[in-house]
Amino acid sequence: MTKMSKINKIDKINLDKIPFGSLEAFNVLVEIPEGSNLKYEFDEASGEMKVDFVFENFSFPFSYGFIPGTLGGDGDHLDAIVLSSEPISSGSVIKCRAVGVMETIDTGEVDNKLIVVPVADDLAKKYQDISDLPEDSLKKWTDLYIYGNCQAEK
Repeated sequence: MTKMSKINKIDKINLDKIPFGSLEAFNVLVEIPEGSNLKYEFDEASGEMKVDFVFENFSFPFSYGFIPGTLGGDGDHLDAIVLSSEPISSGSVIKCRAVGVMETIDTGEVDNKLIVVPVADDLAKKYQDISDLPEDSLKKWTDLYIYGNCQAEK
């Protein structure tokens, strides 16, 4: 095994072993790290992160994942936009709290994104509520989903 393959190896993830936490501080499994142009999806059958799509001329402006043990309007786990001052690797489980919700519709189904901050991050002090986020954030993120969905449909 080379040094690089040791770095890239991620252990299998068992969602049943990730506790929810509480409404004030819950666990988020990060699929896509901030800055990535790779859209990872967690494959529950294998317990592995798999590359679902490679975006051209695009990278995620935040980390993205889901809250294990929840169910969103689309039938999948509740999605989470993770705002962090530090990088978070794909496959990481991080304790977060909610600051707001971005309402979205994907292929005709409600697919809301919970906006969260890690409880141990300095941003948790700065962002107490959705009104604390920079004014243009939600517009940029909405545009991102429109752009990303268009690319994925090609």
